[in-house]
Amino acid sequence: MAQRFGPEARDDRDRHRYLTRLRAVLVDTHGRRGWRETWDAMRVQAAVAALEGPGPAVIDLGAGHATVETPESQERLAQALAGCAVVWLQPWPAVEDSVAALLARLEAVGRRASPEALRYALNHRLPPRLCTCTVYTEDKGPGAVAEAVCEALGISLPPR
Repeated sequence: MAQRFGPEARDDRDRHRYLTRLRAVLVDTHGRRGWRETWDAMRVQAAVAALEGPGPAVIDLGAGHATVETPESQERLAQALAGCAVVWLQPWPAVEDSVAALLARLEAVGRRASPEALRYALNHRLPPRLCTCTVYTEDKGPGAVAEAVCEALGISLPPR
């Protein structure tokens, strides 16, 4: 993280402060549209870079990171994910239940998000053509979610 965000970036809060400063500069210099285009490009580039490395790769596009807005970024992401297994993880089938679960999870780790932002991210997910399947995490722990993802993809977890 320090290599990407500078030596003062030690955790998510530092990263958030850095990105908040970056957003302010980009909005001041290029307007809100410039910020959106840059943010989309940054998120898509992170996914593309992860996919270009040795595989297999697991890329987390959660927390709204799959909500790329610009047509160029949407197309680049679609091209990068073509041929990949794309799993949409969501707490519950109902959006409002998912929003409540996500708010509680964030609060439990000292983070927060607006219900509106979560609703937007849940309703503006990756285009359906990119998703191989959806897995509802419900109240499952990480191991059970991993098993559910593997089952949905028809693969086996390696033995421990």
